Amino acid sequence: MHEVRVPAVGSKALDFELPDSGGVSRRLSEMVAERPVALVFYRGHWCPFCLRQLTEYQRHFADFEASGAGVVAVSVDEPGRSAALRRRLGLAFPILCDVERRVARAWELYNPAEMGGVFLPATFVVAPDLTVRFAATERMTRRFGAAEVLAFHRGQGAPSTRALFPGPRQVALAVWNVVTAGAQPLPARGSEK
Repeated sequence: MHEVRVPAVGSKALDFELPDSGGVSRRLSEMVAERPVALVFYRGHWCPFCLRQLTEYQRHFADFEASGAGVVAVSVDEPGRSAALRRRLGLAFPILCDVERRVARAWELYNPAEMGGVFLPATFVVAPDLTVRFAATERMTRRFGAAEVLAFHRGQGAPSTRALFPGPRQVALAVWNVVTAGAQPLPARGSEK
């Protein structure tokens, strides 16, 4: 099994600049300058567990904003595909697009064995000075819930993972989300730049 080393709690997060789903360049240090941010790395628009996680962050988005925190998602999807996903799921927070997988590699969250190379699912809370306050790599079906990450931000304890095994209704919704978001496979390994 691949050993994952990610930015540790208490360390400085590696700053990066990526386009968002609208093609606008965004720098992490600027997004966290005024407030901490929950930084959610997800596998891609085709992953039903990721879609469920993003939907959960949207349900709690107003609570994050009210508590003085932000939410930012990051994937390897191209901006057009991420824009379609944002519209389909009604996401108010930005999705950053690491199409060249530079951040995935720099943060040691790169999984080259799947779908042409994707992020390992992970969640961080990054403070305005880029200090990592919370860091966790997650499993495909076990993620840190938005409510738990929000409680951590508010000082109410460390979040815990929950299984995201969907029931039949959630499976149908996840499939619908993937189909309507224009899911297409990523290029085969070796065809990326």
